[in-house]
Amino acid sequence: MEPLKNFFSANYKKELFQFLQVPRNSKSSYFTQPKEFKTELAFRERSSEIGMELFKLFDKDYSSFAKHCQPLMAEKEHKRNEFHDFFWDPFAWIIQNHGPNFYNDSIPLLESLTKLSTAEFAIRPFIERFPDKTLHQMLEWSLSSNVHLRRLSSEGSRPRLPWGMNLKVMIAEPERASPILENLKNDPEPYVQKSVANHLNDQSRLNPEYFYDIVKSWNKNASPTTKWIIKHALRSEIKAGNEKALKLLNIEAFKHNYQISLLDKPQLQHEFNFELKLESRETESTAFIADIELTFPGKKTERTKVFKGWTGEIKGGQEVILQKKLSLTDNSVRKFYPGRFELSVLVNGKKSESLTFACS
Repeated sequence: MEPLKNFFSANYKKELFQFLQVPRNSKSSYFTQPKEFKTELAFRERSSEIGMELFKLFDKDYSSFAKHCQPLMAEKEHKRNEFHDFFWDPFAWIIQNHGPNFYNDSIPLLESLTKLSTAEFAIRPFIERFPDKTLHQMLEWSLSSNVHLRRLSSEGSRPRLPWGMNLKVMIAEPERASPILENLKNDPEPYVQKSVANHLNDQSRLNPEYFYDIVKSWNKNASPTTKWIIKHALRSEIKAGNEKALKLLNIEAFKHNYQISLLDKPQLQHEFNFELKLESRETESTAFIADIELTFPGKKTERTKVFKGWTGEIKGGQEVILQKKLSLTDNSVRKFYPGRFELSVLVNGKKSESLTFACS
């Protein structure tokens, strides 16, 4: 599989320069006679370098950059698939690093950017520096007819966005986002629903009291959409076996027998199969949520990842066998090393006995 960083290439630099339609008297051999990046240069380093060179085309004048690029971006807003999402990453770098000094110029750029790719990272310095007016703008976006703007209002204000800067203001004052989330709790788009759930899931670990106040309030007479958001937002609490979370979903502690077993021998860079056997000891039916926990060697220390497993119901006296496949293949976010692995299942928050195996 081609590394993501290779998207940023000499050919990309040419395409970007052509798209910009900068005056021909703009001299920049970086774009007109582009060189390939050194192999060891990472994705973010490449994107940042292009962003810096792109900014130089406008003599590092942000207003000039905004005036030239915003119409070009707006023209493509309804043609999201015409360019790869990564195409816009250097634009995001400029907005994120220089835009907060030019707030009014930046808002239209952020709106175009999120419709073309995502502005969830670029908007975060604006929230930290100007929380009142930026969150007011995001509240307006939460009522937009555009799904990407609605998602940005939730995703951009998440307190701890993966790969993004932490928002100290949203960690210290989580209730600032409550009106935004309230507007989105019945959003018809799964794209937005998942973002709302992820926002709340962040707060379940940072501000549990605030988190439970919201989900308990929403859980009363909740629509199917809101119920899905609540369930997804509770996933970290469920994995931790928190009784309050289980109770909100009307799930009791699992009192039945269950065990896991391997169906083939796990090997690095391959998939392996295993099964979970549930055996009822009661006469009544019991709902269950079963997640999969894998502990594996990291480059320096052990790592643990919880994977989504199964949800269902087991009837009294019934035996249920569930099968699953896990991959030990390296990908862009995870690399597997030889050593000792440990596999277990969390059923309604209660951890099974672990299976251990070695991969070399």
